[in-house]
Amino acid sequence: ADGTIEVVRLGQGILFGEFALLHDRRRHASVIAVEPTEVFEIPRALLVELTQRYPEVGPALERLYRERLISNLLTTAPFFQPLPSEDRAGMMARFQSLRVEAGQVVVKQGERTGGFYLVMLGSVVISKRIAKHQRPLVTLREGAYFGEMSLLRGTTASATVTAEGATE
Repeated sequence: ADGTIEVVRLGQGILFGEFALLHDRRRHASVIAVEPTEVFEIPRALLVELTQRYPEVGPALERLYRERLISNLLTTAPFFQPLPSEDRAGMMARFQSLRVEAGQVVVKQGERTGGFYLVMLGSVVISKRIAKHQRPLVTLREGAYFGEMSLLRGTTASATVTAEGATE
């Protein structure tokens, strides 16, 4: 009733907090203990030190971030709800990484889209051609998705999507 959505229940030994750590230092969700729980915090300064001392730590955290972002999308996006949870888990492996540079067009208005997109890193601007001028409508940041409407309807893109900076 308050608009809160349970995304996932975490069990023993599971990490959380990587979104704030790797992205913008803001919390993107609330974590609520559902039973008596002991939680250990790894301070940001220590993680920075570990990534400098052990080069494999940074990429491992980034993998965790990407997997959690895709998992959250598959759990919360309404069009994935009819899929059984085991099918959603299998879909995670099917996402392909696409890196684009600042100003690069990902989807062009009036053309067929390449698929469904999830912004992993960076941001994109959605704009629409109105009276011969391209007008920005909204900026989508990490965790947002686009392309679902034209994909589901089998139509061309109704807007242009451009990378605002280096984006994945």
